Parts: sequence; C-alpha cells; structure tokens
Amino acid sequence: MEITYTTIKTDKVKREYVFAVCADLHNRRGQWALDEMREIKPDAILIPGDLMHNLDRSYSLKKSRNGLRFLRECVKIAPTLYALGNHEKAVKKINRREIERTGAKMLLGEVAHLGDITVGAV
Repeated sequence: MEITYTTIKTDKVKREYVFAVCADLHNRRGQWALDEMREIKPDAILIPGDLMHNLDRSYSLKKSRNGLRFLRECVKIAPTLYALGNHEKAVKKINRREIERTGAKMLLGEVAHLGDITVGAV
C-alpha cells in the first residue's frame, strides 16, 4: 500500500478538486483505500486499471467479487470512473453490464467530464 498526495496548480481549472486514484488492487479487498477515501472525501475516484483480472472470460466476475464490491463502495463515496488495465484485457459485454450495475462509469475509448476537467481512457 502506498498513498501519495500531489498538488497540481493551473489557471485552467476554476476551482480546487480532490481526486483519489486507486490502481493495481488485483482483486484485493482494498479496505484501507476505502477508509482513506472516506476520510478525504474526494470529488471523484479514478481507477486506472488492474482492479480485477481476465474480464475477457465470462466466468471472471465470479472470481472478482472483491473488485465489484470495491466499486460499489467507491460509488457511495464519490463518482467513480474505471478504465481497464493490462490484467483486465478485453472486457466481455456481460461483464461490462455487471460492472456498470455497481454505479461506476467504465471508460473504454471515451471521456467523462468532472466539472471543468475532462478525464479519458483508451
């Protein structure tokens, strides 16, 4: 576990934002990350990948219960954006629907707008 705090200053953003970036949980529970995010109350939670494994297989979500639970808990804290990492590979449609049922927004070659900030994923 590693927590890093970074401040970025720019005149291009009209107000201060707090984002939590949580990567590489690899289907671990991530309770410590959830506790920290509840404490800092971010404007959004950004998950840049490797939350789960092998989403190119239809059975993979059954083995990724911790990842789905983590997403459901993140959404209770703040809007949550999830992009796939190299361990998730190509997501099956059935798995994408299950992930989106958590309330998290999965970004696949698209962008999302968070106030005056745009976040994208390939």
